[in-house]
Amino acid sequence: MGLISRLFSKSTDDFFKKGDSLFSGQRYFEARSLYEDGLKFYLAKGNGSEFDSTSDLFRTKIAQSNGELARVNIGEAEHAISCGAVSKAIDHLELALSLTVDDELRNTCHKLLATLDDPAAELPPPSLLSAQGGCGSCSATQPDRQSVSDFEEPEMSHLDHYELLIRQLPAEMFARYAGLGDEFIDFYLVASRDDHENALNLLEEWYKGTDEDIYWYEKGMMLHRLGNVEESETCFRNGVRCNSVNPLPRIGLALLLCEGHRLDEAANQLDAMIAEGMIVEQALMLRGDVSILAGDAEGAIERYGMLLTTPHARPAAEKIHELLIHSGRIQEAAVVKKKYLGGCRH
Repeated sequence: MGLISRLFSKSTDDFFKKGDSLFSGQRYFEARSLYEDGLKFYLAKGNGSEFDSTSDLFRTKIAQSNGELARVNIGEAEHAISCGAVSKAIDHLELALSLTVDDELRNTCHKLLATLDDPAAELPPPSLLSAQGGCGSCSATQPDRQSVSDFEEPEMSHLDHYELLIRQLPAEMFARYAGLGDEFIDFYLVASRDDHENALNLLEEWYKGTDEDIYWYEKGMMLHRLGNVEESETCFRNGVRCNSVNPLPRIGLALLLCEGHRLDEAANQLDAMIAEGMIVEQALMLRGDVSILAGDAEGAIERYGMLLTTPHARPAAEKIHELLIHSGRIQEAAVVKKKYLGGCRH
């Protein structure tokens, strides 16, 4: 398994791999849950210390997930402000503030809140809301070691919570998920709480023959989380067969193949998605991960390098930096750190 297996024990590695896969697929809420569960497992059963490097890494990844969720909420707040929905904008900004201790993100939230208190105040440029450059991991490694998961989230309606979760989906899929109805919302929220057996029952009750590709994808996700890998793969392939332009069953299948160490098949799936222009940035990130698992560090660096001009530049640069350090290419690593990771106190 290359670099990853040498860093962590088998039990903790499982949580990292699954969480990283969800994070790469922009399922930040679920990724955060995996990292939190992994930290609890590590401390309870892995003979881990509260303040060792593995615990720190779990907290780092929790902070990164919360930072991305905060960005989603800031974007939602900006949209609400443009629509005149002040109360909803405030809710999203307060949630964003509760999720992160990143100075830049919090400053953006406070500036937006100030515009709602004082209409004459200058609104931050939209680019700040979607392209914050702060490293969400730094705050989690400071001396007080406070985990951002300790923050309480404000109460949200079912609909607002659902909208927050599906905002992580590709834009074209968000539009479809937004119109799937109350029964699907009930299923999705139950699934987000990891109550997979009840979620499966609700999914079957919702399904009436339409949106078949979504049905097969979501069923595949539930079965995979319950450990039914073979049935899960069948569901993902059915989803691809129903609608080959839906990226979700295709990325789900690629993740399953990757987890099963069927690396050639996973690579082929991801290469096809990249060639077709389908969620290219996420596919490239995962393709780099597959290269690492296959022991192809140069291939991983090449693919991560293709993301350095995208919003994924920082996580891609972090992975390139780690690979270069591990390969003994210290000078190249220093260049990457200076250009793309400046200001981060790792």
